[in-house]
Amino acid sequence: MNIDYIQSELDEFLLYHKNYINRIIHVLTGIIYVSCLNILFYKGRFLIIYFIILLFTFPSIISSLLSITLIYVTSQIILKFKTTPFFSYILISIFVICCFIVPEISHYITNEETVINIQSPFTKIVTNIFYFLPFSITSLIINKVK
Repeated sequence: MNIDYIQSELDEFLLYHKNYINRIIHVLTGIIYVSCLNILFYKGRFLIIYFIILLFTFPSIISSLLSITLIYVTSQIILKFKTTPFFSYILISIFVICCFIVPEISHYITNEETVINIQSPFTKIVTNIFYFLPFSITSLIINKVK
């Protein structure tokens, strides 16, 4: 991914996330869904790969570091509840709910338009899913300062 492309997607994301409640919900759901990915893929080593990619592609080191820290802590908390053989299915369900459903409901409740829709190009969808948490954290930081 080109860093200019990521920056342009971040800029567009910021335009659609001005409501404080919506931004908080996005940060919380982002933390949960990326933590689920971290646990499901490579048994926690996903975090290392994710961090390296963020370091080389994401413009805000603060948002990247906050993302990694929050993912790590949340992953550890989630792993404490690993008591059922259906743990992976539960994580996948939580992932889907936090990645797709709750943010859309949040946009609806706060009356903000969404960045992506079904007609969006595949690259845009993948970018906004992969960078959802750092985008959301950046949105919270930038809009809090203003």
